Amino acid sequence: MIGWLLYAAAAVAAPDPLVAEMQRFEEGRSAAIKAGDMAKLSELYADGFQGIASGGARVDRETLFGVFQRSAGGDFVAESSVLSAREVEGLVLVEGRLRLFTADRSRLLSDSFYFHVLRRRAGGWEMVGGAATPIPASSAQ
Repeated sequence: MIGWLLYAAAAVAAPDPLVAEMQRFEEGRSAAIKAGDMAKLSELYADGFQGIASGGARVDRETLFGVFQRSAGGDFVAESSVLSAREVEGLVLVEGRLRLFTADRSRLLSDSFYFHVLRRRAGGWEMVGGAATPIPASSAQ
């Protein structure tokens, strides 16, 4: 019985290495967006990136980078949590949640789930696609 409890505790405590790696990717991406570091973002997003923003608009890399440039240095805090990640035929499929708060964290500005598709590239990861959907305040937990 004690052996089983120790095994269960270890399984709960040990984070999935891929989820941890994708969390680091997301943290780096969020920092680059906040800083307006377009050179870093160019490394993280594939030239042919395509996605769907949480408002439903289809975006390509150029459009998304315009949004990032306008929001750089904004008075907000981004909190991105990777919920799951799995590798499928050379791609990594990432599900996560992004919350944007006021700088003092007193108010939630937006809350959404995202789905990102990444592939390995020399020295790291590159996002090739993504989609987001807003979480209504009435259902946010």
